Amino acid sequence: MKVRQANGQKVTDGETAGRASRTTTLRILELIELVCRETSNEVADLSAKLDIPQPTVYRQVDSLVEAGFLARDPAGKLTPGARIRGMLFDSLQNEPAVARRRAVLNGLMLELEETVSLSVPYGLELYYFDRIEYNWPVAYRLGIGDRLPILGSASGLVFLSTLDPEQAMQIVRDQRDATKPASQRWETKLLSDLGTIREQGYALDDEIFLRGMIGAAVPILDRAGTPKAFLSTHGLKLRRDMDKMRAEIPLMQEAAARLTEIFFPKPGAEETAPRKIGAR
Repeated sequence: MKVRQANGQKVTDGETAGRASRTTTLRILELIELVCRETSNEVADLSAKLDIPQPTVYRQVDSLVEAGFLARDPAGKLTPGARIRGMLFDSLQNEPAVARRRAVLNGLMLELEETVSLSVPYGLELYYFDRIEYNWPVAYRLGIGDRLPILGSASGLVFLSTLDPEQAMQIVRDQRDATKPASQRWETKLLSDLGTIREQGYALDDEIFLRGMIGAAVPILDRAGTPKAFLSTHGLKLRRDMDKMRAEIPLMQEAAARLTEIFFPKPGAEETAPRKIGAR
């Protein structure tokens, strides 16, 4: 076993290799993190921000794309790949605070006496990653992992309202049936509605997806005030009306604020570990 000096300390070749391996692993994770977070992710930008030589970034990016952790859109821009998205959704079911999260949802469900759901945007769809059902004998049921088109729910409208208006309308045009293009009048009204949603901080669903079904949604914000997920409810119109939905928005916003505390704890806040049975 060879021993040599490194940074003033004696280290073995095995220790040096281990440090190098961990450094490479960390850099790859930082690369993935940056692609997920940044809107501009040219190789030159990634190289500068991560302080990694461009040839190394090219090799790592190619490997990550081939493995499905990253992907390139038609314009060549790097985006999170299917495996990263799958990991993110799977992690939502196994986060340490899942019990606290579901307690908030359960409390809101009992107050509203309706099903409540959590969703995140996924391309042109919304992905439902948690849900607490109210025990009505007649209900439309969506399961965890189910998806709805962006235009098919109040949560989708809240999401669209957070985007640049032209970007939002391009998504709408891409999603609508090409044989039934939207009229200028319809698009103008939708833009006005999205502006109202952005100002008031919530959206209502008056039979958007299903006839006889109404709902509401509010955003869940991170510490910077950016919407990251959506809290929604829905129910049959025969047992509630839009005025009641609107009156319940403050309850939903209060629950959303509590979920922000769970999803995005303040720096330095630590998750309280459950006490072991018999611990004093």
